[in-house]
Amino acid sequence: MIKKLLLIINIILIITNMNQTQATQITNDNVTLKFEILDVEDNRRLYYSYDDSTSVVTVDIAFKDAGYALDNISGTTYSLLYLFKQYELGQDVQKLKHLIEENGIKISFSADQENFYISAKVVNSNLNVLINVLNSFLSAKFYDQKLLTQVKENLLQNYHTNLGNAHFLANVKQQELLFAGSDLSKIPYGTEESHKQITLKTLNDTVHSRFTKKNIIVAVSGNIREDQTRRFYKETTKKLKQNSNLKYIPYNNNYTVANNNYSLAKEQVLIKAYFPSIAKKHNNFYQYYLANYIIGGSGLNSILSQEIREKKGLTYSVYSYFDIYNDFSVWVCELSTDKDKYQEALKILKKIFTNIHKNGFTEEQVARAKKYLIGSFNIYFNENEKISSYLQDAMLRDISPILIRNRNKVINSYSIDDINQTVKKFIIPDNISYLIIGDV
Repeated sequence: MIKKLLLIINIILIITNMNQTQATQITNDNVTLKFEILDVEDNRRLYYSYDDSTSVVTVDIAFKDAGYALDNISGTTYSLLYLFKQYELGQDVQKLKHLIEENGIKISFSADQENFYISAKVVNSNLNVLINVLNSFLSAKFYDQKLLTQVKENLLQNYHTNLGNAHFLANVKQQELLFAGSDLSKIPYGTEESHKQITLKTLNDTVHSRFTKKNIIVAVSGNIREDQTRRFYKETTKKLKQNSNLKYIPYNNNYTVANNNYSLAKEQVLIKAYFPSIAKKHNNFYQYYLANYIIGGSGLNSILSQEIREKKGLTYSVYSYFDIYNDFSVWVCELSTDKDKYQEALKILKKIFTNIHKNGFTEEQVARAKKYLIGSFNIYFNENEKISSYLQDAMLRDISPILIRNRNKVINSYSIDDINQTVKKFIIPDNISYLIIGDV
């Protein structure tokens, strides 16, 4: 208890004495992830990690609250994504494609309910080219109606094809059930009716309204000086509008336990357990994270794998994880089994959850989890794209930079009692929803 109190006091002192200069250094020689926080234009901050051992620069950009939950017309965001991924924008599409390919630029796009993401990688000497490329996307205008029609057809085809996949169907049904009454329940592929309303103007307006200075989050890593980083931010954001007034109905944790079966003609049955949990920015998140590692996040060594796979031979793979959102998370457990064995597997799964809630973990399990989570973190950042991606996610989820810096110390400070008290609040058998997908 004294050890934990001293750690908390130390963290508070660090926060209190943090240097508030434009470039805030928050690293030391013993810290795994070294980065700075740069104050940039518009009272914004940018996370930046310098590495002169490489010629490469990686950039991760997120537009917060710009995901498909905002779609007034279902399918808008995914149509935009599809065109972005094909570089199909502007009146001279081939020029943009050649610019990207000839300068060795790697760029990718993705979106979820809440956010829109752009990741890019380039050698330092071509940084100006990357700036031009990003500006092309952030101020994109679409002209090809024939192509948009094909995109919408492809989206619907992909959606209906994917519904034959048990994992995909389970995700769709979980989203509908868990987020009922919220815009997070929207299915991003659209329908035949909604697609009739998606026009080139719809997409152009979407770019203009969702990509703004107010909601942009940027992390940069690699061989790029601080002055270059500031210039990169300024030049990349200069064409963006200041604010966006777009809003969607958020999830308000109005959670109802569900037990649903969905028919799918497959030899295997998918069992999915889930419930909403705490945000990644929560001070005690890593207690939950450590507990999840022991339960189902550690591969063949996890409790779930040992009990259901190794001892009973009921599944090839069983695992658990946190699905992270901006202000909360969803804990998920999945396994597939033969349809004549799914009832036995489900019974054992529920028994495991009850036992974990009642008895917690052993000293050995907690010690092994700590060792792995600390050790894997120390060797994780061997590529700059991992650094920029991690820093972007930390900014997006509003995680304190002090917590990032002290992550390993915090994890190491947990006692067996801390974790076992947490797991009683974490794994509550009556609070778990179940989805069964298969021919049952």
